[in-house]
Amino acid sequence: MTAARNHAVGEAKVIPIECAPSWQAGRPALADRLADAVGGALAGPLGDTATRLLGKGWEGRAAGGLSFLRRRITGDYEVDDFGFDEELTEEVFLSLLRPLAEKYFRIEVRGIENVPAEGGVLIVANHSGTVPLDALMTQVAVHDHHPSRRHLRMLAADLVFVLPVVGELARKAGHTLACNEDAQTLLERGEVVGVWPEGFKGIGKPFADRYKLQRFGRGGFVASALRAQVPIVPCSIVGAEETYPMIGNFKTLARLLGLPYLPITPTFPWLGPLGAVPLPTKWTIQFGEPIPTDGYPKEAADDPMLVFDLTDQVRETIQHTLYKLLVQRRSVRRQFRVSPGSSPGSSGGRVRPWFSGAAGSADGAGEDAERSGCPADGVPAAPPPVSPLVSPLTRPPTPAGALLGADPPVVAPPVPPLPCGSGVPAGDCGRPPVVPGWCPAAPGDCSPPAPVPPGA
Repeated sequence: MTAARNHAVGEAKVIPIECAPSWQAGRPALADRLADAVGGALAGPLGDTATRLLGKGWEGRAAGGLSFLRRRITGDYEVDDFGFDEELTEEVFLSLLRPLAEKYFRIEVRGIENVPAEGGVLIVANHSGTVPLDALMTQVAVHDHHPSRRHLRMLAADLVFVLPVVGELARKAGHTLACNEDAQTLLERGEVVGVWPEGFKGIGKPFADRYKLQRFGRGGFVASALRAQVPIVPCSIVGAEETYPMIGNFKTLARLLGLPYLPITPTFPWLGPLGAVPLPTKWTIQFGEPIPTDGYPKEAADDPMLVFDLTDQVRETIQHTLYKLLVQRRSVRRQFRVSPGSSPGSSGGRVRPWFSGAAGSADGAGEDAERSGCPADGVPAAPPPVSPLVSPLTRPPTPAGALLGADPPVVAPPVPPLPCGSGVPAGDCGRPPVVPGWCPAAPGDCSPPAPVPPGA
């Protein structure tokens, strides 16, 4: 048992208030008297006013809130040996984070069925956004969208637990120190454990390096999963990078304060406290297919080459999914744009990216023939798409207007070619001929003739 866990065990002991010697025997508890007083007031003259303001069913909600308050005052609640308070997390922490996830970031969750309904599982995600909001939003997504309402137990850095107030709240919310022993213990208990291997290198990277994964450490999370024989679920998060675009870093001041970085964003510190408000970007959290580890023996965790290979597999899976989601995204503030009859995550239909480029599509040779406008059967093909798919690595820098949610410039579609075998005179092709003075004349003849030597 680690020192962090011993500290948590000491804090987990709760002494009921009514057992304290200052309370007189036979006297009603403070929580009961408070609940009776509030309930009597609401049932009396304030009842009609409460119904108009709070709507129907407020009595049940009020009773639940008073019952929760009574349990907190009397100490009638449970915490585990890591300090996790499930009731406080559900009733308070997640309730405060839920409007931020649903209304502000409008998070779209995909692939939640890849998280097992029971048993241990390790969720590995990319880390970004200057402030680690992505970890909290992932916790909300797992609990609210999973059919079993599972709780995500996150592994956090040492800095979280040395901060005043923040460390105590993190323990109550189920977070624990990012060490192999604690991670393996939680996984063997059947918990859902979340880890962000990039650490401060991920959330503290410049905005110019957005969505480029940093080093995943030495693969300690893979070793823990191998020893616990639990699957690894890659998780890709798009949208967090733009909440606090980091354009600079007060390195000297951060070093004096003992912080890994002190960011400079377009709004912080220029707007003061308002600069701490995140930008309202559109998020997508996608859980990939599980990578099983039960096919390896537990001793495989000591094989550095196997650990490295699995770590690289997880990292490449997350990076590839990030690029795929970026191609599908319309803008940082809007929904994904797809053709009718297909979903953003499906393979059918044509996805229109919000940026344009010059690279070809990935649909193979069939689409190359389609873009040529001259298939073998002589039937004209459909016009090419407005903008082909490109890799985010090769695209030009995002304009400032796109960061603020403005639509990118629309690229006019090319003029579609005439049907093959149209036999029109030269100059009436509707486009510049490949060979001057030549237009296709025979059906299916869609390639220019060999150039005639001069004087022939």
